[in-house]
Amino acid sequence: MDVRTVLRLLRRVRTLRARSHWSRPTLLAHQAAAIAATRAHAYRASALYRQHHEGRHDRPLHELPPVTKAELMTHFDAAVTDPAVRHADVAAHVAEPGRAPDARYLGRYQVCATAGTTGTLGLFPFDEAEWLWVLASYARAQDWAGERVSPLRRTRLAVVSSRSGLHQSARVGRSVESWWRPTLRLDAAQPIADQVAALSAWRPDHLVGYASALRALALAQRRNGEGSGGEPASADGRADRPGDRLAHPATGLLQIHPRRVFSASEVLTPDTRRLLESVWGPIVYETYGATETGLLAAMCERRDGMHWCEDLVVPEIVDEGHRPVAPGAWGAHVLVTVLFSRTLPLIRYVLGDRVRAAVEPCACGRPFLRLAAIEGREEDVLDLRDARGARRLIPPVAVHAVLDGVPVAAWQLVQTSPSALTLHVVPTAGTPPPDALARRLTAALEVHGVVDVVITAHVVPEVARTRAGKAPLIVRAMVDDPAGAASPPPTDPRRR
Repeated sequence: MDVRTVLRLLRRVRTLRARSHWSRPTLLAHQAAAIAATRAHAYRASALYRQHHEGRHDRPLHELPPVTKAELMTHFDAAVTDPAVRHADVAAHVAEPGRAPDARYLGRYQVCATAGTTGTLGLFPFDEAEWLWVLASYARAQDWAGERVSPLRRTRLAVVSSRSGLHQSARVGRSVESWWRPTLRLDAAQPIADQVAALSAWRPDHLVGYASALRALALAQRRNGEGSGGEPASADGRADRPGDRLAHPATGLLQIHPRRVFSASEVLTPDTRRLLESVWGPIVYETYGATETGLLAAMCERRDGMHWCEDLVVPEIVDEGHRPVAPGAWGAHVLVTVLFSRTLPLIRYVLGDRVRAAVEPCACGRPFLRLAAIEGREEDVLDLRDARGARRLIPPVAVHAVLDGVPVAAWQLVQTSPSALTLHVVPTAGTPPPDALARRLTAALEVHGVVDVVITAHVVPEVARTRAGKAPLIVRAMVDDPAGAASPPPTDPRRR
């Protein structure tokens, strides 16, 4: 990162820091003005939005029709506001063999892509001004966690996610890498032993990663007895947990003591959070971001839910009919209006995430509302049948209620048909027999009226990962369902 870009980024970081001291009315006034500016720009420069909101240009935001990723990608050339940006050319740019990882489209656009798990590959270009807001939004997570962003404080960062040049975490990591923010980027899909060796040598101040990657690393460190709350190793240096040895053969000993650990891109379950804190202490912070938006929400120093970044993104938690749900209730989707997006405007854009808003404001005094919990994406909902053959959508919380807290290194539930589920378990000490776990799941589904579902459970050396290196907890892999993106678990843990 050059000096000019660093200075511009720091100005944005200071701007966001000052907004944490706003009153709620000041924040809402900022939102209203920013929404008006975003819509005026879209109606002036985006043919798609002029038509999509036809007859409603003067109506309130909540009365506008939502827009999906599929709609945006289908009508990409009409949606973008720069006529030089064309979908075919952007797709060719990202697919170009040998393309430099930090190459910019047309020399000025950062392009991030979604993993395409819903069957639609999303391409999202950001100009320099937009990209600086994305970078500043992620710096805010560090700020809210009590780690002040400053060029005078050198911070060694390690990111364990995807190293794909299209994945936002990888592009953000490359963008912020500098003399004051040296960054180690690791692929979450590479062997755990390689990750352990690299991290032990790097000794990061901040560790950022997928929840599943952080869980594997925490287990590797707990074997060494290095965690602040972990179980000690035996006298001869071997782990006292034979299941952990099975889960992570020949991992070596992880020895890191980060000041902050940030979980990103995957649901951080209470079970995994407890594990991470038993190893590294109460320094674990959950973040919620998206390829299309940058950071959406993050924990403050109180670590009680996450604050929405409402000065950058306007979130709406809605039901299946896109109607608002009450605070404390689970929504079916999140609609987001990104207040800094100009190249590809996002107005009431549908994110298929199931989240729940907090009822009470945070005691920290920040003006931003809180997100109490993230249950998962729309694709995480099991699509089953009840005794009469009627469709039953089972939310992820029903599965988590059974499997969270069970002593396993990792688990993954795969739906292969409307009447068949497969549970993959990476065992650790005390893991119940697979058949016992299958019976627990069967009983839980019967409570929801679902019967005659065949559940098979298998012990595996590792769970499957998506192309971006994520390890989703629930996967719909039915033939007629494009949501299933993860491949079956490999029989050989060395396969990638």
